[in-house]
Amino acid sequence: MALLNTRSVNNKSFLLNDLILSKNLDFLFLTEVWQQTSDYSGLIELCPSGYSFLSQPRGSGRGGGLAVVFRDHLPCSSTTSGHFASFELQLIKVGRKDPFYCAVVYRPPGPNSSFLQEFSDFLSSTVKLSRLVIVGDFNIHVDDPSDHFAMNFSSLMDSFSFTQHVSGPTHTRGHTLDLVFTLSLNADSVCPEDVYISDHHCIFFNLSVSASPPPARRMVSSRFLNESTASNFSAAFDPPCSSDNDPDSLTSQFNEHCLSILDNICPVRTRSVPAVNPTPWFNDSLRSLKRQCRKIERLWKKTHLHVHLLHLKDLLTSFNSAVRDARVSYFSNLVSQSKGNPKVLFNTISSIVSPASPTASIHSVADCENFLSFFVDKVNKILEKVVAKQLTAALDEHNIYDSFQSGFRRAHSTETALLRVSNDLLTHSDAGDCSVLVLLDLTAAFDTVDHHLLLERLRDWHILSSFKGISYHLYADDIQLYISFKPHEMSKLQLLHTCLDSIKTWM
Repeated sequence: MALLNTRSVNNKSFLLNDLILSKNLDFLFLTEVWQQTSDYSGLIELCPSGYSFLSQPRGSGRGGGLAVVFRDHLPCSSTTSGHFASFELQLIKVGRKDPFYCAVVYRPPGPNSSFLQEFSDFLSSTVKLSRLVIVGDFNIHVDDPSDHFAMNFSSLMDSFSFTQHVSGPTHTRGHTLDLVFTLSLNADSVCPEDVYISDHHCIFFNLSVSASPPPARRMVSSRFLNESTASNFSAAFDPPCSSDNDPDSLTSQFNEHCLSILDNICPVRTRSVPAVNPTPWFNDSLRSLKRQCRKIERLWKKTHLHVHLLHLKDLLTSFNSAVRDARVSYFSNLVSQSKGNPKVLFNTISSIVSPASPTASIHSVADCENFLSFFVDKVNKILEKVVAKQLTAALDEHNIYDSFQSGFRRAHSTETALLRVSNDLLTHSDAGDCSVLVLLDLTAAFDTVDHHLLLERLRDWHILSSFKGISYHLYADDIQLYISFKPHEMSKLQLLHTCLDSIKTWM
């Protein structure tokens, strides 16, 4: 597990993605994600394949926001946690039979007057939770024994039997701001580490809980080729002389000799990898840039020279931009290739801009209060489907459908209506006629109107009788009325105005 104050995920999404994969994290708790409401693009980018996320954007204003990234095989769901003015809170439930809870907290810098009371109210509401982890950026200097507010906060947590596990500075300017509390759980290997993504250190820790089945993996075998492989191969290449003139035999000997050399200089290595390729756009250039970042990171940890730190930050920024460009190029090509397949196109776009479907939700007891409205809605939908099926069968059996009606009718889709009207207009245009198209949208109330009766009444009101050879097409509550005439018959435009006035009066 890990906790990090990101100070915006939008310009660091691929660095966070790489952090999750390189550290093999099951959970990543994020504060200050700076997520706008209904904007999930940054969180989708940072979420590797095989992971999902739950987010809690700030209700108003800029900044703030919380998120939790977790493996798909871990059943997680958001639970009711209440609203507090002095801090942001996201509470999630992990597991089904024997769950534990994780609370992510962000307390903005500011007045301290109401925080202790509100946080005490929150802790009181969690007394029924047997196992709880509270992580977050509290902006409280718990390492300063002279800070009375920090001491009062520590006393509050002690009174609820929570254990605080983080020691040492968690910010580049010092002080312990990011904290990990546990109740009836054991956290070990707690290690604040600067990952050069924000001005906060990332808090890595392990939590001893019952594990769910691991995600599916597969075994792959490959050779590691580097810059010296070709020269080493050339130096070792000395094919044996053979008197055999059979091409197949010579080819077999050549292949065996090459394989024996490769097995010596770069043997085949087998390793376990995720069953699904997490980043299909991650090419050799990005891998090389990532290795360069790791190389400079090791150099910085060895020398602690400021110039090496600046170089590392520049490389990380370049790596994030390069991954973003590669991802954009990958999806652009995918969209271009899917232009003729709307289903694939919409699924691709949805995967970019919409969050993944959550895992099976674990509802709280409070949801029972909404069961009546849920049940009534479901029954109404079932009745609508039953009535629609019976009505459609009756209309088909007695041939009541109008010949030019589309919508809610098999083999008469939106494309059918558009093609019919467009074809008629283009045909008249080819004949040199002018055409006028009138589009009527009579709202949902028109669904109950008899189309034949409506047309008869339109004729009775002399709306249709003003035209000869008028055409029409019906699609649910939308009607297309159109007429064509010769260019010299401009007088019919006045009849069109009269017709529209009559329709307006009738409606």
